[in-house]
Amino acid sequence: MRSASGEAMALLAQREPTIAEILDDVVARCPVSETARPFEGEHFERPRGHARSFSLRLSAGVLVFKGTEPFSLDYPDVLEEAWRKRELGRFSPMDHFAIVEDEVYLSLTKRLALGCAEQTWDWVNAHTSVFRELPHTPCPLLVLQVPEGVTTGFRAILLPLLSDCLQLSAREKVDGFLADGLGVYVYYYPGTPVRLAHALGDFPGSFGVGVDDEATTPIDFDIDSAVASWTDLFARMLVAGFVPTTPIHTGNCLQSQNVAIDGGLCDVDSLVALSSLRHTRDLASALSFSLEVLTETVVTATALPYHFVSGYLWQEIARRTRETARGTACDPRISRFVELEGLAGLRWLSGASRG
Repeated sequence: MRSASGEAMALLAQREPTIAEILDDVVARCPVSETARPFEGEHFERPRGHARSFSLRLSAGVLVFKGTEPFSLDYPDVLEEAWRKRELGRFSPMDHFAIVEDEVYLSLTKRLALGCAEQTWDWVNAHTSVFRELPHTPCPLLVLQVPEGVTTGFRAILLPLLSDCLQLSAREKVDGFLADGLGVYVYYYPGTPVRLAHALGDFPGSFGVGVDDEATTPIDFDIDSAVASWTDLFARMLVAGFVPTTPIHTGNCLQSQNVAIDGGLCDVDSLVALSSLRHTRDLASALSFSLEVLTETVVTATALPYHFVSGYLWQEIARRTRETARGTACDPRISRFVELEGLAGLRWLSGASRG
């Protein structure tokens, strides 16, 4: 895993003075949860809907442990429950993760853990370099390897619950994913990572597994502050050299299950470097798709008309990008696009789309 910049780690140490000692303890003996279900303890908790992570509360945020579920005593029961929850003619949660998202349900492959950590560090380091502060997103710290024996036991219980069709075998895909082993991804989140979808009583990531009726009661939060913060993060991504996602990605950091009600983002694995979008058509497509997803998220939270939300959101994103980009080395394509208004912007999009 690529290391963090010294500036980012120094900022984290200022925010959480005991972080170095805590990480030493984690390396020596990583904590695991006895249960794969939601719980709340004196120091640790697994919030509702968090099927693959639990957290340690710190002074100004939380330390998140993602991928320890194969150590839990009751994960076989949770897998069985997920299998029973499948709808007729639809993928089970385990099949969905394998076939649609290329992931393993209730666990994290070592390859994916490393990839998530390295990609997120690129973002954290870029943001810190430009804005001299940590972003309101995960800050990767460690990737640990799960012992082979634990992976073998998990495989033996999970594989029989996966579909094994000749043309599309979830079982075959997952068996291949597990060949490189499982990992645990440890990161810091500067706040309380309650996801918007969960606050609204929806649990798309966990498919409702382990969620009781009481948990579906909506949580009150300041929607104005949250939307303002998500919009600001969108603008900061553009200035720091990223777009939230592209249409070819299955995930999106601006989806309702990835934005947090405290204004942060719980998952930024979908970020794409602007430098990799060499064709203007790809950039226009990525910007349009990212705006579309954020619009859907805000509409979900506010019940406002989509066509109004989209226009006002882009006005605000463009304004914040212009202001934030002053004095920075912002990609000139972004600087030029956010200056366009009305028909000029439509002409740019039209020309870019035709390539």
